[in-house]
Amino acid sequence: MHEHEAFGPKKAKVSIVVVSDKVFKGLRKDESGLYARERVSKEHEVVYFSVIPNSQEDILNELQKAKETGSDVLIFIGGSGLGPNDLTVDVVSKYGKEVPGFGEIFRLETYRKRGPIAILTRAGMWIVDSTIVVVTPGSKDAVSTALDVLLPVLRHLIAEVRGLRHNK
Repeated sequence: MHEHEAFGPKKAKVSIVVVSDKVFKGLRKDESGLYARERVSKEHEVVYFSVIPNSQEDILNELQKAKETGSDVLIFIGGSGLGPNDLTVDVVSKYGKEVPGFGEIFRLETYRKRGPIAILTRAGMWIVDSTIVVVTPGSKDAVSTALDVLLPVLRHLIAEVRGLRHNK
């Protein structure tokens, strides 16, 4: 355990939101969100889960709900691509401080697994107020890669964002 983890919560409060028109309309089964909920629940507390369409208003509402639920982390699954309906990154980036390392490592790991297609994602991390917001592509494989990058440092990340180690 890194020393900064001692200042973070034992279990993070995590919200998971799937952003997909097809899943929202019931035209596609949600595998990625369910996978994320199951995997995150092994170490942390999932306090909120929802499926929304690709809509700026809905994305903003979910940012507000994350605050209301006291979430340390909000994971958006979907909306990180280059298509006209991929809005999640655009909305979140207007309101948060970017943490570029997450996206850089995510793309590196994706490149190792799948090659140059990795450049097609805008996956990333931002701090919105004191909530850590992660945006990952919608595939189950991408969610797995994102959680591989995020989960090992999550408690340390929360301690840094909340300034917990500085307020002992």
